[in-house]
Amino acid sequence: MNSGQRLSESWRRGRTEGPWGFWGVAGALGCSLALFFWMNQPGFLRRFHELNSTTGKGILLLTFLLAWGALAACAIARRVWAGLFLAFFAASLLVSTSYMRIMAQAMSIVDAKNMREAAGSVGDALGQFHRAILLVALLVAAQVALVVWVRRRIRFRSTLPVVLCSLMVTVAYCSFILRGGVLAMLYFPANFEAGLHTVSLSLEPFIRGRFQKPHPPILIQEQPLDPAVRHVVMIIDESIEAGVFRSLMAGVVIPNATDFGTAYSFDNQSPGSNLLLRRAADPEAADQSVRQLQCLFEVAKRHGFATSYVDAQGVLEDKVVQDFFTPREVAFIDSVPAFRLYGPRYQRDLNAIPILLDQLGKGERTYTLMNKQGTHFPYASNLPPELAGVKEPYPVSVRRTSVDFLVGLAPKLPPATVVFYTSDHGQNFRAASPHNNQPGVCSVSEWQVPLLVLCSPDLGGWAQGLRMEWRNCASHAVMAETVRNLLGQRNPTVRSLRAAPAPGEVALHHAYCGSPMGLFGEPVQSLWIDKGKQIFVGAPGK
Repeated sequence: MNSGQRLSESWRRGRTEGPWGFWGVAGALGCSLALFFWMNQPGFLRRFHELNSTTGKGILLLTFLLAWGALAACAIARRVWAGLFLAFFAASLLVSTSYMRIMAQAMSIVDAKNMREAAGSVGDALGQFHRAILLVALLVAAQVALVVWVRRRIRFRSTLPVVLCSLMVTVAYCSFILRGGVLAMLYFPANFEAGLHTVSLSLEPFIRGRFQKPHPPILIQEQPLDPAVRHVVMIIDESIEAGVFRSLMAGVVIPNATDFGTAYSFDNQSPGSNLLLRRAADPEAADQSVRQLQCLFEVAKRHGFATSYVDAQGVLEDKVVQDFFTPREVAFIDSVPAFRLYGPRYQRDLNAIPILLDQLGKGERTYTLMNKQGTHFPYASNLPPELAGVKEPYPVSVRRTSVDFLVGLAPKLPPATVVFYTSDHGQNFRAASPHNNQPGVCSVSEWQVPLLVLCSPDLGGWAQGLRMEWRNCASHAVMAETVRNLLGQRNPTVRSLRAAPAPGEVALHHAYCGSPMGLFGEPVQSLWIDKGKQIFVGAPGK
């Protein structure tokens, strides 16, 4: 007698326990299936609608039923295996369903990679979306409770069904990845989605290292140091959208400042933009840049600059690796002021002004990178207690942490100092997530950031060499190349703020969406922005 016959026989003889017997178990499993569909339905229905073939829709439906079957089969699996599989499914359900309910779309492997790289924002995400996540947690608990309830009423035990269902779903996942590519918007039932993405990302470095095609080297040239400029500062603000910043700057006078208006960031997420800025990346070769080019800290050290990292976000606090910092890069940083010196979150940027100025006195030549606290979501958490509950927390925070910061810093710059100020990315005020959205959801504003150059009064002549043709069309790449030039190197394929833009650079911006590192040897997801108007996935016109 096989497993199915034994189970049927046990039910026929009344060996299900409890007052409801067979019909109680059937009802509980029906409720489990209905709840599973409700938790998956936004992504499932979208993917089902996108598929044109009947075969494709049938495969998707079969995969969905197998995924639920694996969950339901935990009711008869042996105790240890039931516990392991239920823990796996519960964790995946919590992550995947929370993402789906917040973002209104299923989590692709690209989304999973972006979430992993933005792990430092987990606390902010919990604060912003805690109600949605709590609801999902309650639903996951209900799903697990249904399986446990059924388990207590069936004596039959076999681990084979849960293993077979899980194996078949995993094979389908691998097939879809191989056929559709890792950058495709994949959908998988939530009790497998996050878990399978996690396994894939764990294997990704191994696979990439063996299958990635070699790239031609990026040729960097040495350049004489400018004798007039001895202190170079790059300030990366957090989540400052250019339009809001511009409105708040109306009527504000910052001495010795050159305002380039609306500029465009490398990426629409913090880790990617921070990494590409620290590498002064070539916008046409982001992946090669982050793997081949020296970080700006190393460039500065090799040319006699003392280096420091003013870290108002605590990126390097407690040895937690964020923003793609590596031990090699950290080794080229001479000074990292203690994170406790910045004070509470709402005061960190203003407290950072004297900390930043102090770094400029630590060498004859200095290079300082400042990572500001800025106005990351949830916006209200960036405000002091007396401003809690304001109607529009975002512009209030931007005025305090960014405009007031620049007004306070500019008059205090020591001689021979140049400061480059921008933000890591902009904001999307219409989507569920304010940034880091994928094509189809993202908006141009996620890449629109401010760009200002501040100089000490003695460098007025140097500032006159900045080309104002870059106003409202400059980019992170152009700004970072200007910093590289001041540190003693140049990339001949990238223009600086002191060279006129090429005609194409005025109209178009080559941007990146999510991770700049690529996946499984495939290129990073890039797009083109018709400055302020439209986003093209791939080059315009293709």
